[in-house]
Amino acid sequence: MKKNENIHLTQEHRRLIYNKMIIFFSNSPLRLLLLIMCAVFVGETTVMIILAYLPDSPMWTEALFDSTMLVVLLFPVLFFLVYQPFVQRIEYLKKAENTARKSQERFKQIFEGSPLGIAAYDTQGNLLKNNKSCLDIFGLGSDDDMKCLQLFDLPIISDDIERKIRKGQVVRFEDTLDFKNDENLKCFKSDKSAVLNLDFIISPLDKDQPDSLSGYLMQIHDITEKKVLERQLMQSEKLASLGFLISGVAHELNNPNNFISFNIPILRDYMNEIIPMLDDYKKDHHDVEICGMPYNEFKKDILKLVSNIEHGSRRINLIVTRLKEFVRSQRKIDLIDIDLSPVISKAVSICRRQIDSLVQSFTVDVPQKLPTIKTDPRIVEQVLVNLLINAAQSVDKENSWVKLTVKFGESLPRHLIVEVSDNGSGIDEGTKKKIFDPFFTTKSPGKGTGLGLSISHNLTEQIGARIEVISRPKEGSTFSLILNE
Repeated sequence: MKKNENIHLTQEHRRLIYNKMIIFFSNSPLRLLLLIMCAVFVGETTVMIILAYLPDSPMWTEALFDSTMLVVLLFPVLFFLVYQPFVQRIEYLKKAENTARKSQERFKQIFEGSPLGIAAYDTQGNLLKNNKSCLDIFGLGSDDDMKCLQLFDLPIISDDIERKIRKGQVVRFEDTLDFKNDENLKCFKSDKSAVLNLDFIISPLDKDQPDSLSGYLMQIHDITEKKVLERQLMQSEKLASLGFLISGVAHELNNPNNFISFNIPILRDYMNEIIPMLDDYKKDHHDVEICGMPYNEFKKDILKLVSNIEHGSRRINLIVTRLKEFVRSQRKIDLIDIDLSPVISKAVSICRRQIDSLVQSFTVDVPQKLPTIKTDPRIVEQVLVNLLINAAQSVDKENSWVKLTVKFGESLPRHLIVEVSDNGSGIDEGTKKKIFDPFFTTKSPGKGTGLGLSISHNLTEQIGARIEVISRPKEGSTFSLILNE
């Protein structure tokens, strides 16, 4: 191995010396011609002088004359057979050198100016060179920050892809890099988004023969924005479909609900007429019971039922209105100063019976004194009811529980946070990205429309609030409604 290397170095040295000689003489072609003429002249003169001192030799003047004549006669031969081809060779090498330099400069401009990230690796997967677009894609400041990006350590390089790369095949694929959670990418000091959607093309570099590779070339295209636009387009298409759906749903819901809301005042008037008569009857029959309840308890319960029916009818109207607003351009909502405690109590009372039937433990922890916040109480109530019902429906284990907690933000001191937690099935990372999409649901057919969280998310944005989610599969979830004071 060392012997071959020595031979290779010797050949390289010879070629280098030859090129240097050519460059030296190329600076002045006349220098080469004079050198040849002087060499011939001196050589011939020396020979003739030696011959002149030998017996029966001509005089030194004749030797000088013969040398001069030899130079004159050899000049055309030297010019056409030696000088001119050598000069042409020099000019050819100059042109080749200029062409190679321009080609190298052009390649450098293309390499550095390409909007695609380009990185060259050796056969072991170590980074050799990268362009500026690579740094821009990953949000890095210098080439040194890219050194830790070893090709075969990337989480996107599966065993199948690695086999294809090492065989010299061109591989193209899309994948997502999570710089926040992936341990192999912790070395990046990136200011960009923690998650990037990238399109990769990996091809052999300087592949001369099927079994010969000198490295790999990776091209990277940042398609994160493209994916966002695709999701927005999909969202728009879903909203367009939702618009047609809601027009029918609103009509079907409003008709029976109008019947209910129209008859509630009449029912209340009837109750107002009947109750005094029952009160008079109660005076003479102290032990009277109706539906197995004492009269006073029955009277209180039936009035409460009428009020609950009326409240339910109003909520149906509100939900239909919100559905319409969800697919229309958002109108300005008038925010008012409210005490959050009654809103939470109302939301809990609406869904407590359903929650108690699904979980073993339901706790509510609300501080006694809460600051006044500027918001829309109907939206907050609707969102909390949705979060509570979802939490109860996600729990399918023993010792199940749901908690509603109100607390002040630690990093955001002027924010109130309403947390709805459960110890249910939890949500994986892939599902977490889709839970606010219209029509997306993990429930079995017939048990969910996939609109609850989507509408809640849209409504919270309208009042300047937001919903955050923390979840672990099989451990449970926490949905936080963050409200501004």
